[in-house]
Order: sequence, then structure tokens, then C-alpha cells
Amino acid sequence: MDWDDLRFFLAVARSGTVSGAADKMSVNYTTVSRRLKQFEERLGMPLFDRLQNRYTLTDEGRNLLQSVSVIDHEFEKIERQLLGQDERLQGVIRIDTTDHIAELLMPHLQQFMSQHPGIELQIITNAKTIDLSKRDADISLRVTDKPPSHLVSKRVGLVTANVYASSHYLATHRQCQQLSDHNWIGWDTCYGGGAAARLIESLMPQGASISCRVNSGMALRQAIQAGIGIGHMWDFVAEQEGGLQRVDNNFPTYKLGLWLLIHRDVHRSARMQVFITFIEEILHRYFDDNDGCLVNQ
Repeated sequence: MDWDDLRFFLAVARSGTVSGAADKMSVNYTTVSRRLKQFEERLGMPLFDRLQNRYTLTDEGRNLLQSVSVIDHEFEKIERQLLGQDERLQGVIRIDTTDHIAELLMPHLQQFMSQHPGIELQIITNAKTIDLSKRDADISLRVTDKPPSHLVSKRVGLVTANVYASSHYLATHRQCQQLSDHNWIGWDTCYGGGAAARLIESLMPQGASISCRVNSGMALRQAIQAGIGIGHMWDFVAEQEGGLQRVDNNFPTYKLGLWLLIHRDVHRSARMQVFITFIEEILHRYFDDNDGCLVNQ
């Protein structure tokens, strides 16, 4: 049995769609569809029921998934352990973070790449935290109040959130006496945002009406700037944008740690260590651990 066939099978089983598997494996749709069909033909049994755009596992497919997942987990473990012993300053580092943190880092990454030309950086921006155990990324920079216990974690800053609106919105909504009277922009917690977004949304005043939902920090900023409504925004983002005002200075400020997360098996590799040292120094320029705001450059 060809391991590549099993990789295609796993990708479809985990994503539930051929297009999702193709994105995950960085191949085109027809390649995944063809390989899966050929695999089923060789086995002489269907592994999926095709239901419109979804692929649902058959009984045979579920049995195969259970066995293959064990093998895949062992391969991932071996790969992480080998990476953790790598003393070369070359290879790929995949960094998972939010769009706003990536925006802060971008002006500085050329310096790192010039110092370490053998290392390729891949930046993955996603509202949801991805799985470091599966090597979907090597390092994660995330805002959270509970860093996962199975990862090596280090707090590299404190970030704060307050309620912001555009100057134009406030000028045209002077009739709003209470925060709950405003149009609010919330997070689509089903498709993005994660725990931090759910916690922030829980701080909205009772009776607040959500007029728009977004699933990324960039979209939230753009919605507030466009005057769609008011919403919680990280202070370090608002401080860099013109035309935004804090709505109520008496409303509680929300604070969370900015954490650097890395799997235990890979954090001792040479390229990880030089990148961690570099990224910590950059982030400490920006974030004051006492108040969560941007430090003067």
C-alpha cells in the first residue's frame, strides 16, 4: 500500500471535502479526486459517500481512518524529534499568528532573513489557532489567557482591548446614551476568532445589538473604520490607525497575554532557537508587559 494514497485519504477524511484536502496538500482539486478514486478502485471498496459537496466516511473508511491515524501520529512524532535535533541554520520555519501581529513583524523579518539566508520563513495568518502537533506550524504567536500545557510557552507581552469607533460614526450617533444603544461589531465565533474573541464578545453590555460579524482582526478594524459600528479592538492596533476613538474610558479594559508557543519536540533545534531569540527581542520593543500598549519606538 502506497503511503501517498493514505496521505490523500487522510486529508479528505479530515477536511470533509476534496477542495479542503487540495488546499491542505498544496495540490490541485483534480489530483486529489483522481488519487482517491484510484485508491478506492485498488481496494475494491468505497471509502466515502459523496453527499453534494461533502465526503462522509463509510464504515470501511472509518475503520481505515482509525488505523492510519495511529501511523500518521507516529510519523509526525518522528519528524518533530528529528527536527528538534537539527543543528543546521537552514530549513523552513512556519509561523502561525494573527493578521495584526504579522503586520507588526513584517518590517523586521528582512533583517532576520539577511542574517540567516538559509532559513525560509512561512507566515500563516489565521483567526483560529492551528495544531502544532501536526506540524501545521512550528511556532505560534497567540493572544490567550490559557496557553496549552503540552506546548513550550513564554509570555512575550501583554495586550489590552477597549471599545473603539470611527470619528464619523460617533459624530452621527450622538443620540446613543448607553453603550448598548450602539451598533456593535462582533466576532463570528463559529468560523474564526477562537477563545479570545469569545471572551471579548462576552464583555459586551447586556442588551447590545450586533449589526455585523467578522472572522478576522483585519476585517474588524476595517468595519470600525468604515463606521459600521463600535467594537472591541486591541489597543496596539487602534494606536496605529488614524480616525479611531475610544468610546468610553470608564468601560473595563480587557487584558490578555501574548504568548510564543512551540512544540516541545522542536524547540531546541538551532533554527528555532535563533528565531525565538530574534522574535522576542522585536516584540519586547513593541509591548510593555505592564500596560499592554505599544512602547515608543
